Amino acid sequence: MPAGIVPRRRHEPYQYFLKASLLVAITIGWLLGAVELSAITFHGAFQSLATRLISPALFQVHGQSQIVGWVGLFIMGIAYQVIPRQRRVAIHTPVMAYVVLTLMLGGIVLRAVAQPLAAGSALFGGLTVLSALLELAGLGLFMFGLIQGRVMADSIQGPERFSRAALQWFALALLLNIGATVYMALTGSSVVPDWLDRTLIVVELFGFITSMIFGVNARNLPLFMRVKAAPASALRPVLWLLTAATAVCAAGQALAVVSTEAALLVAALGWVGLIVCSGVYIRASGLLGPRTRQIVTAGQSVWYEAYVVAAYVWLAVGLGLELLTSMAQLLHWPVPANDLFLAGLHAITVGFISTMIMGMAARIVPAFAATRLHSRGLFMVTWWCLMAGTALRVPSQALYSAISGPFVPLLGLSGVIQLLAMMLFAWNLWRTLATSATDSAVAASRPAVDIAGVASSRPGREPVHG
Repeated sequence: MPAGIVPRRRHEPYQYFLKASLLVAITIGWLLGAVELSAITFHGAFQSLATRLISPALFQVHGQSQIVGWVGLFIMGIAYQVIPRQRRVAIHTPVMAYVVLTLMLGGIVLRAVAQPLAAGSALFGGLTVLSALLELAGLGLFMFGLIQGRVMADSIQGPERFSRAALQWFALALLLNIGATVYMALTGSSVVPDWLDRTLIVVELFGFITSMIFGVNARNLPLFMRVKAAPASALRPVLWLLTAATAVCAAGQALAVVSTEAALLVAALGWVGLIVCSGVYIRASGLLGPRTRQIVTAGQSVWYEAYVVAAYVWLAVGLGLELLTSMAQLLHWPVPANDLFLAGLHAITVGFISTMIMGMAARIVPAFAATRLHSRGLFMVTWWCLMAGTALRVPSQALYSAISGPFVPLLGLSGVIQLLAMMLFAWNLWRTLATSATDSAVAASRPAVDIAGVASSRPGREPVHG
């Protein structure tokens, strides 16, 4: 955000998007996931209750709320704050932004209620379809504002092209989501079939979220981590390769409805493409190269770098496990392929995506109000909880059905630790947003303020630019 004259209001739309994202995450998302894992762990002691909780429909609700609610709402909230300051255009009036939030949040909550009850019910099957329509309407209205402001124009270059591609993939994902809900309504089922569910997951995780992360990192890492900025010529082939690899990998998942062998072969090619793409991007981004001596932002956070580096390590682990899953099935190795797939999936969703979002949010969100993160100590503890929970989750997910034994309780423990990490992060960011609201209330009674000037004049605070 370039420093300049920016009016400050007490109620900024981005704050409500971020808070809604956190509320969805610690309830329908991470809490539901922890409950499911605990049900697996204590299945023998509470068999009747555990049998009801261990439901494919609930697992799918958990996954969809994580992607659309936790990640989707968070990204949209950041966009509502950053884009008007970077490009000097308004996405929407504040009232229209709240309409977008209502549509998205209504679709997420309705899906969580309706899908588990959709089996054999025309009413709840129809409500599941309605939930998908609400989410698509919310995203459509959001993208319409971007198109009006020329934010989605073909003329944009560099990191912004990743963000544009990410939103286009998000729209495709929500169209596929409508198809999945229509399928459930027509068949009277509460579960999306694996081939369609996994196709949707690939589009969401790599087309939407990974594209967005690559774009944001290409713009922000040179400011925050003293890495050399990647030239547009180096980023362009990464975007092409990411698009192609995502399409091939998604096609491989979809082909499972026709031919298992062809599906596995195509999916393996897609996973190889994603691995190559990630390696090319990491090299182009300068993470592996020497650091520059100058840094644009005031101050430096070693823990922010720990989040970023750990996220890319888990991305490598997750993609490796997904490729291993496809190869094991192709070569008919006696391994639990479904468990390996889920292990790789959670290495990517929690280890890569959630870790990256938490690290970037702790650096970007305080800059919105030219303030500090509420607690640096909580930021460090959150990282340790994320790493410990993911380090327990991935191997226990891969081995708990094949070996069982100690991996079953470790699976439940990993869910509790990861939930604790999310709750610590939510509290830390919520308190930071509360500080922002207090500062904005004071500033609202004054004329427009210079953010850079306020930051540099506050005693004991470092100026925040970038």
